Amino acid sequence: MNSDLLRNLAATQLKLGQWQSAADLLQQAARLEPNHVQTWFDLGRTLSAMGKDDQALEAFDRILEIQPEHAEAHNARGIMLSHLGRRNEAITCFTQAYNLKPDYPAPLSNLGNEYFSLADYPSALDHYDRALELNPAYPNAWLGRGNTLLLLERGEDALTSFDRALALLPGDLDALNGRGNSLALLKHYDEALQAYGHADAVAPNDPGTPNNRGNVYKLMGRHEEALLEYDRALSLGAVSDELMINKGIVLNKLGRSNLALAAFRAALAHNAHNARALTGCADTLRDLGYHDEAHDTLEKGLRLHPDNPELLSGTLFNLNYLNGITPADILAWHQRYGTLIEKPLVPSWQPHLNDRDPERRLRIGFVSGDLRRHPVGYFMESTFQALSLSAGLDLYAYANQPHDDDLTDRIRPFFQYWRDIWKQPDDNVAERIRTDAIDILVDLSGHTGYHRLPVFARKPAPIQVTYLGYFASTGLAAMDYILGNRWLMPAGDPAQFTEQPYRLPDTHLCYTPPTFDIPVAPLPALTNGYLTFGNFNTLAKLSDTTVADWSTLLRAIPRSRLLLKSLPLGRPEVCARVQERFAAHGIDPARLELEGHSNYEAYFATYHRVDIALDPYPYNGGTTTADALWMGVPVLCIAGDRYVSRMSASILHNVGLADWVAGNADDALTKAVRFSTDLTALATLRAGLRPRFLNSPLCDAPRFAANLDQAFRAMWRRWCSTAATLPR
Repeated sequence: MNSDLLRNLAATQLKLGQWQSAADLLQQAARLEPNHVQTWFDLGRTLSAMGKDDQALEAFDRILEIQPEHAEAHNARGIMLSHLGRRNEAITCFTQAYNLKPDYPAPLSNLGNEYFSLADYPSALDHYDRALELNPAYPNAWLGRGNTLLLLERGEDALTSFDRALALLPGDLDALNGRGNSLALLKHYDEALQAYGHADAVAPNDPGTPNNRGNVYKLMGRHEEALLEYDRALSLGAVSDELMINKGIVLNKLGRSNLALAAFRAALAHNAHNARALTGCADTLRDLGYHDEAHDTLEKGLRLHPDNPELLSGTLFNLNYLNGITPADILAWHQRYGTLIEKPLVPSWQPHLNDRDPERRLRIGFVSGDLRRHPVGYFMESTFQALSLSAGLDLYAYANQPHDDDLTDRIRPFFQYWRDIWKQPDDNVAERIRTDAIDILVDLSGHTGYHRLPVFARKPAPIQVTYLGYFASTGLAAMDYILGNRWLMPAGDPAQFTEQPYRLPDTHLCYTPPTFDIPVAPLPALTNGYLTFGNFNTLAKLSDTTVADWSTLLRAIPRSRLLLKSLPLGRPEVCARVQERFAAHGIDPARLELEGHSNYEAYFATYHRVDIALDPYPYNGGTTTADALWMGVPVLCIAGDRYVSRMSASILHNVGLADWVAGNADDALTKAVRFSTDLTALATLRAGLRPRFLNSPLCDAPRFAANLDQAFRAMWRRWCSTAATLPR
């Protein structure tokens, strides 16, 4: 049998999918005609398709022995080396192939793939573009270009690339999923879901599509649907630490903390160094009350990834839940973050050319991922409305949330300019702020979710202020001020901030009452015959110190009960954990009422069952403290040694309830016993608390906005009086 016949038979076997038979025939042909280049080339491609990369590499090496300037063989050899993880050698092969044949787009596209794998996205993009200059109808380059642009967060350009790929390869699975991912990046979620639907029709058993769809549902806040998609991806054989992390995130959003912890641990079993998995695991441990273990997990992550700013930021947030850590320690941790992200950026800070007229109209920018149904959004709604009426201010919003809602729709009209910065690169956002000539840029997030502190680290505005969303320093030298008041930041405090404290004259926040009417109910103890204490904060704030102090209080007041309401308490295993923590201090589980999530109106109505609200320590309530007062329920708190431990004290002083602020746990116990023994006084206070609250600075939006306006003007005048130099 001659070699031509063997090659023809091999081609027939390949069409039938008989890879091994085809390889055997081609090897026979090669023995008969050992210098026949096409035979070796066909054999190499066949062996590659069989996953035998080492043997395929030998076939392409044989071609180059026969014909050293065979560009296609250099390119194919590079692909095999890439499969084998020998990237530097692969890059050399692709470069040789291109040098031998400069009109050959494949090696340029493959070089793009290599640089993509090395996370050198600008180089990857350059090579894809060069390949497409040679051949605009090269679909692989369009696909690679689209995937690169996704990671560079250039959604519109990525979408164009995937559409070009689909025009050349109609129904291509990767292009359909890429199209969906591009639309998701652009927040066109419904269109993204349609693209994934087309991908499902092409390959219903591919696990990538439900994973992508789950990611979109997660961004939309449709967590039950996201969970179903992640489970479907797993059932189809998906193996990914990122998939388990995303599953853990939505399980936490659904209050299924134990299952979330299992998901994060499964991700760590797959990749013990994954920073997102370590953060998710720590967050869940904290939410379950394992604060020290959470901190240990984050410190382990920082030993593995000392230069990971997201992991460090998560660690800083977690510090606020810990007892036994000093304000000086907390400041040092935050300064570590500032040094990490600012050190490479400070040399590129530019002078600000804003007009130094101290009395001119000012442009105030607010950066937040929480201009939606979130405590920040609720607190700022009436403030934004009042600020929008100022004759001296133009308001700019830089919104970083993944999805908007009805509260967003109410807030948006209060801004002259609304910029959606979701998934936009930090450099681009900073340049947008500079172009907008913002005079004062306000951070409303600190180290909470969806923050954009790296934008502030670029110092795009002459004055930068952190406010409301966080409860400690940002750690940034680029942040000029932190807003608060004399109760949050008493004069004479040891240094706790890299920022300069700016104390507003009374309250540091303004409450926006709910839009629905839930009346204040009579004191429940009058009919129950016992006192009910309550707390509706996130369960993560239930520190060991808080559990011990509240247990002492329950033991001191016979028949009293404690009502806790928090999302994770909808799960029996979480309730059992809380009962065990109190039982360790002698509290019968029958004295605990544990409830999970409810809708917003039902949440407020639950205060009808509470006589006195208790504030956690060291991480106080904020929104829940104001909500309790709105519902006529006084709050008993301990004022601590830092901002996060003084938030309720600030609120109570502003509503004239200074007597409800304790100096320590013993003082709080004495006050609780005294208040509980005079139900008539407690009922009278309850009946008059809402009007008292409404008439306080806490609900006076015009007054609060005027104070903010004056603060901004004072900061501006101070800047105008300084020499025009580089920012500090």
